[in-house]
Amino acid sequence: MTYTEDQFLEIAQAHKEWLDRRKTLTERLLMREYRHESSRILAAQGLVRRLQTLSRCIDGVYTLLPPEETEPQRSSIDEAAIYLQAFVINVYGSLDNLARLWVREYGLTKPGGGAVPQQHIGLGAGCKLVRGSLSQPLQDHLVAADGWFRYLENYRHALAHRIPLYIPPKTLNETEADDHERLEQQAYAALKAGDFDTFDEFMGAQSQLGSFQPMMMHSYGGADGDGWPVAFHGQIICDFATVVRIGEMMVAELDTLP
Repeated sequence: MTYTEDQFLEIAQAHKEWLDRRKTLTERLLMREYRHESSRILAAQGLVRRLQTLSRCIDGVYTLLPPEETEPQRSSIDEAAIYLQAFVINVYGSLDNLARLWVREYGLTKPGGGAVPQQHIGLGAGCKLVRGSLSQPLQDHLVAADGWFRYLENYRHALAHRIPLYIPPKTLNETEADDHERLEQQAYAALKAGDFDTFDEFMGAQSQLGSFQPMMMHSYGGADGDGWPVAFHGQIICDFATVVRIGEMMVAELDTLP
């Protein structure tokens, strides 16, 4: 995937805009008065820290794998994947913090009374009780983002429960994939025969196949829970912007409470 100069500029401008808005959101979260001390702690030590972590993760990914990089070192790829793992977990955690903050400050309970079950506190489509307690504009905003919530849950759940996110070092076209398989078999045959020089030659030829594409993945296939390749440079800016925007709307929502 090759970025144009216009795309470079667009990404840089979006990054700066949402970093500035994150700073403003952080100030609002820290300076506002809460109805409960536990809410203040959740905002200051949970959400604000997560927003800072998201910013650092974006910086880490872009430093290790700038969009113009076409032949990165394997160490940079592996380290950037760690930043992406931390990023996805904290995007999910930020939304969870916002939902819990609202439940505490609003005093939301189950219809028959009693605390809302922990597993029902969130902002995704399945958390109908929490969504239903919000203003119509915020509900509409969340509904419009349902596709994004499905992507986030898919990647977060795979990361937390099954397969960690990774960045494939090379992407192969159909011909390269056939050559990769052939070289794999030839290298294995050479290894079994004890011909280590030939083995190294085949493995070296195999390593030259394909090209780097800035994509992140977990499991790939047609099974339930499998994911799809995601171009991470633009996606993490989009994810960050989505969290900040929902955060801005949630603070405005909190400001309506007595």
